Amino acid sequence: MNIFRLNSRRVLLCWALLFAPVNLAFDTATAETPLRLAIGTVPAARNNPHDSASMTRLWLYAAVYDTLTFITREGDLQPWLARGWRADGPASWIFDLRDDVHFSNGKPFVAQDVADTIEYLQSDTGAAEAVATYVSGISNVQVIDDHTIRLTSGQPEPMLPRKLSLVRIATTPGGKPRSRQELIESGIGTGPYRIESWRAGGGSMSAVENGWRRAPTKNLEVTSILDPISRRNAMTTGRVDIAAAAFQPYEAVDTSGLPYDIQVDPIPAVVGIAFNTARNIPLRDVRVRRAIDLAIDKATIIDTLFSGLAPLAAQPARREFFGFDPTLTQTPYDPELARRLLDEAGYAAGFELSMTLSSGATVWDQIFQAVAADLRKLNVILTIDMLPEPVLAEYHYQKGYPVDAFGTAFFAPAFDALDVMKQHSCEWPVAWYCDPGAMPLIEVARSEPNLEKREELTRAVMRYAHDTTQGIFLYESIGLVGFNRRIKNFRSDFGFYRYELMTVDD
Repeated sequence: MNIFRLNSRRVLLCWALLFAPVNLAFDTATAETPLRLAIGTVPAARNNPHDSASMTRLWLYAAVYDTLTFITREGDLQPWLARGWRADGPASWIFDLRDDVHFSNGKPFVAQDVADTIEYLQSDTGAAEAVATYVSGISNVQVIDDHTIRLTSGQPEPMLPRKLSLVRIATTPGGKPRSRQELIESGIGTGPYRIESWRAGGGSMSAVENGWRRAPTKNLEVTSILDPISRRNAMTTGRVDIAAAAFQPYEAVDTSGLPYDIQVDPIPAVVGIAFNTARNIPLRDVRVRRAIDLAIDKATIIDTLFSGLAPLAAQPARREFFGFDPTLTQTPYDPELARRLLDEAGYAAGFELSMTLSSGATVWDQIFQAVAADLRKLNVILTIDMLPEPVLAEYHYQKGYPVDAFGTAFFAPAFDALDVMKQHSCEWPVAWYCDPGAMPLIEVARSEPNLEKREELTRAVMRYAHDTTQGIFLYESIGLVGFNRRIKNFRSDFGFYRYELMTVDD
């Protein structure tokens, strides 16, 4: 196997190297015994690969669909359906596509399929898809030949190759996607498996013969098991081979002697607290925000609840993100300095803070209860209200938050640290944290066409967020996935199960 990895800063310099052949298929035998995967719920969008930009569907997308580019668990941007790419002017990219890929129905993958996918996502129907935003800036698509395509943006777009790691190429029996319902019912991809059927309790897939990514088994069986403990029990008893989100990091499960192992799976987010300075007057003072940061014993909280598995954070970007600043360090635990800062700001007697969390966030509840206990020592009384996701979504996107703070994931599925700032800045329509001083930095970084300069400017944005204590940055988010020991070379890249690397014993 030859997986060619690229440092994102070198994309413009390595055009010749990008055309090195990439062959992910193995010649090893495909196992007769099905690979059995336990998940929480069956995707409501079934075959539609554009429905989500989160990790919750990547097990499915990894089996059935592919993107032009791919970001590894190390944060490296590498070729996938595209053999390589190069800038063709300040706002244009040329992508050279693989010529050895077929869809699961036998149709050859060609540049027109990329054009059709982008056309759908920019249509009135497709614009509602979760990933449509990542192609919204493309103003022109030119098919040069079957394996070469030019994508032009309305303005310089140095991050387009990263954004395309979220855009899965799909076709349909009719030749191209025309509606969301058509994709839900009959979307077709270039991955190692094809979807055969869905049912209330799961689904069935079969291996694509001679696929460019080899399927490790002839069949993949998906079972919906709502309860995480039940998913784990199913793996323990051998009823399933992979159990998604069946463990919590604080459990520190010892798998020695068990028929399965556990892999830490990073999540493209930093978990922390977002301050609502639009509502809360004390939080508008940087001394108050810094005092809160200093008062929280993050290392003890995270090490205790995550068994030392989750890296502490010092900025709203995890280390794999483009623009992560490696020079920034975690704010130390210093309650005495925190008291002095509150005194200077006029809040020596403390004050009250209200905060919301999702009612389904079990681990977060424990984390932020520990945070509240630390703040109570400074007479900062943090009240946490658990609310259902639909209510929080309405606050987040439409009404604005009626509380002083909320638990959040500083999330960037394209691994671009600057993406985080769209929601956590004056840009957001119902902004909770609007710092006019940050906006020139964000705007300059976003408009910079040179990739290396863009990275340094993004780091400056991260430093500003750190130095002004824009929020509380706790830890780089992680999950755990369990897998049967009959699977060799199991690997998950931010939830994207690398089926083509696996071998499975019958």
